[in-house]
Amino acid sequence: MSFVSVIARKDFITVMTDGRVSFAKQLILKEDYKKFKKISKKQFIAFTGNQEYCERIVSLFDYKNAQYNLKEISYQIHEIINQAPYVNFHVNLAIGGLNEDNEFVVYHVQNTLKQSIKELKTKKNKISYGFLNSEYVEKNINTEQKLVEYLRNTGFNTPNKCLKAQKLLNDYIASKDSSVNRNTFTLKITR
Repeated sequence: MSFVSVIARKDFITVMTDGRVSFAKQLILKEDYKKFKKISKKQFIAFTGNQEYCERIVSLFDYKNAQYNLKEISYQIHEIINQAPYVNFHVNLAIGGLNEDNEFVVYHVQNTLKQSIKELKTKKNKISYGFLNSEYVEKNINTEQKLVEYLRNTGFNTPNKCLKAQKLLNDYIASKDSSVNRNTFTLKITR
């Protein structure tokens, strides 16, 4: 399934993905696959789940110089997922970056029974974070607690400090979930 972590503050956002693509956890197809795409200078879409299905969705949004309306994109993706015939695989997408109000925001869209859109907004000097991960990780690992533990050690007032904590978290998840590896790809977006 893979692992993606996103950290947002009022002045930056960081994204880290692992590089493994597997089929039914047993068959490893790729070890160095970047699971995000920049769609504008200050915006991205990250994903986990079925690679082909996620790529099809992400390919609908070409890179452009002007900013997208992130909330609108999230609802478009939500609609695409809802209109698709029942599929027996999981997809998670994070759509984020600077919005039209010049605030960092991330929308989480997935094809679960709830099929809801969750919004992650930055607040003053606080840190916000979110994860795209497998059901195994969701049920067995307190990712929030682990990330907070790592952020206490690395700090969280710069993108590089956040990425260090995200790397520690990714490596920890990789040691517990065979669908995640230690090869990572990072994205930093600053004002």
